[in-house]
Amino acid sequence: MSTPTEIELFRLRLSRGFYSWNIQNIMRTVKQHPNLLQTAGGMLALQKACDMDPDSVSIELIMVLIEEGIKLNFGERGGLRLSFKTGTCPLQLLIKRGSLQVLKGLAEANPPFLSREDVSKHSLLHLAAGYGHLDVVQFLITLDPQAVSSRNKHGALPIHMTCSSIRESHDELSRFRSVREILIETFLTRVYFKSTHDQSRIDPQDAITVFEWFFPTPNSRSSKDARKDYVQDIVSILNQFDLEIPILPAAIKVDAPQYHIQQIIDLIRECAEVRDESNRLSLHLAAEQGIKWSEGLKDVLDAFVPAIYEADVVTGLPQFALAAAGGDSDLDGVYELMKRFPDPIYH
Repeated sequence: MSTPTEIELFRLRLSRGFYSWNIQNIMRTVKQHPNLLQTAGGMLALQKACDMDPDSVSIELIMVLIEEGIKLNFGERGGLRLSFKTGTCPLQLLIKRGSLQVLKGLAEANPPFLSREDVSKHSLLHLAAGYGHLDVVQFLITLDPQAVSSRNKHGALPIHMTCSSIRESHDELSRFRSVREILIETFLTRVYFKSTHDQSRIDPQDAITVFEWFFPTPNSRSSKDARKDYVQDIVSILNQFDLEIPILPAAIKVDAPQYHIQQIIDLIRECAEVRDESNRLSLHLAAEQGIKWSEGLKDVLDAFVPAIYEADVVTGLPQFALAAAGGDSDLDGVYELMKRFPDPIYH
């Protein structure tokens, strides 16, 4: 029977230490033979140390593994950002577990091992929102408020992640609503008060982002009822702020399907009366965009009929003329608009 090698003994001691979660034994093993981390699963040790319950996790152990990893050149900042076969990195594991105190410690270290660039680059806010860790969400926002508008590799926003699973218990529903509230409040505060000359207007791209809140990427883990509750929650939270956000104009500008346009009309009070950054109404935009009568133009008109009596402030044209001006104009739309307000023809 062969004698275990030094590396095998090192791995065995590490394994036993993690199995019994004997932090002192783990640290003693690492400090006695730090050079063996390079060939004996140093990255795996860091992964295990981060993937612990918040009440058990040890920032002291994590810092030791990071520092030894830096010495052994385990990638940037000791391997905190290196992904594993599961697609997760140690930072993401800390987010998943909701280890707020460790995250704060990493951000406050000198030099910091958690920075603003990590929040969006590694979708940390997405993960925290998806797991409903309100305190972690709030902390990450303090590091990078703009991350509320960041997108992951699938194009999803952090708020979309709160609709990624079926939520059943009252506590879960309450927790995810609180996450949505802080994400929405942070976003609206930033976009409405970043302009000192006109705080009543919102940037067109920001309006599009608000529109996109309502339609998270379909996810097999979310039920139809869960998505419905999510959308109703977004509407309820937005109504608390009493802001005129041009959500319908944004939907029209991105060529949203009729179902989305109709849903916005049904959900948002008086949305067809809200003007865009150029003071244009949704009916003007829909007519100019060439939206067909049966595919959304009628819905937009019915949502705010008085719009037909107002010429477009940009072109000066009535709605039927805007609808007719496009290269692929809808004759039904032109006719229906003329029938409802023929007077401009004679002026």
